[in-house]
Amino acid sequence: MPPSNRNFMRSIRRGNNPLYLRHPRIERLESRQLLASVSSPPILQWFESSYDTIEERMPDLFESGYGAIWLPPPGRADSGNQSVGYDVYDRFDLGSPDNSTLYGTQSGLQELAKLLDRASTSLHVDLILNHAGFSDLGTD
Repeated sequence: MPPSNRNFMRSIRRGNNPLYLRHPRIERLESRQLLASVSSPPILQWFESSYDTIEERMPDLFESGYGAIWLPPPGRADSGNQSVGYDVYDRFDLGSPDNSTLYGTQSGLQELAKLLDRASTSLHVDLILNHAGFSDLGTD
């Protein structure tokens, strides 16, 4: 290599070349990766399971990378304790130990919410306010 080329290569390695300093291509790619990794985690629609089952399966939820779960309406349904909850009869009755809903009791839902909070996982409850049961059509 001629001496002039050696000096040029040395100046590039030392960082004296302004063109070399203006090409931070590796840094740009790394910042794109960083932006891609901050997208919000997916939400798991967890219907058809009781609150106890969800608590037991929390390690699976955590390991698979979900950041939130979405539950069906927790209130008492019009068609009995086996309804999925979209025919809401009493929005404030979340189940008691002697009369649970399809998914469990109010205390079970509260314990699940505490567990999810400790795992930094969000809880989304599906509340549809314009759905209502119709067992009692009276206005008394």
